[in-house]
Amino acid sequence: MIPPAPTGAPPLLVVDGLVKAFGGVRAVDGVSFVLRAGESAALIGPNGAGKSTLFSLIACQRRPDAGTVRMEGRLLTGRPAHALAGYGIGRTFQIARAFSSLGVFEAARTAARVGLPRAEADRRAGDLIARLGLTGLADATVATLSYGDIKRLELAIALAGRCRLLLMDEPAAGMAPAERRALMELVGALAAEEGVTVLFTEHDMDVVFGHARRVMVLHHGRLIADGPPERIRADSRVRSVYLGESAGDSNPSDPDQPT
Repeated sequence: MIPPAPTGAPPLLVVDGLVKAFGGVRAVDGVSFVLRAGESAALIGPNGAGKSTLFSLIACQRRPDAGTVRMEGRLLTGRPAHALAGYGIGRTFQIARAFSSLGVFEAARTAARVGLPRAEADRRAGDLIARLGLTGLADATVATLSYGDIKRLELAIALAGRCRLLLMDEPAAGMAPAERRALMELVGALAAEEGVTVLFTEHDMDVVFGHARRVMVLHHGRLIADGPPERIRADSRVRSVYLGESAGDSNPSDPDQPT
């Protein structure tokens, strides 16, 4: 059952009956959920559970065998991934990606210009660079940044076009604990200020239970639990298949699973 969202919040993202099979095995098996405006939700599961495949279906990187994804009633299924920004969706990746040959400000401005007029894009880029603590690096080439700074710049790029939904694939991957906390606190603050809905995948349970108001648990391609963090933490099935993960939980049918 979908937990209560912010009062009066309308459906933003509707995932309906998604299925994706590889070699006859369903990596994603009939997944449905509704994400409402203002929610901060985490998608978790053991390696091979299908979460990376599900995330790629939502982000239009793969086509489902069945089912649909809609953003504010508009069909996303079948659209190219580069069209996401036009639907009000920003995206970050497990391995940070940015414009390595550009300057920091120029990279943020380039992203902002996808959906904003030139003058507004310049203001937006400068504002995000300042709020993410990158002002002193505005003229630095992206390729020279530390990994933590690249993660913050990637967040600025994702938010530059004033997205309404932010998809984050393991945002804390590769970061030290202090950097993880700082980044997720920035995400939470910016999302709250700008009314951005957040959906992220994550292995770090401190990040999940510290920053998500809703947690969805995937196992063998199916959602087995969905609710507030305190209920998920206490769920005996979740504890057995994920929080107390054993080697038998891995599902090689998911081609996107980490090695």
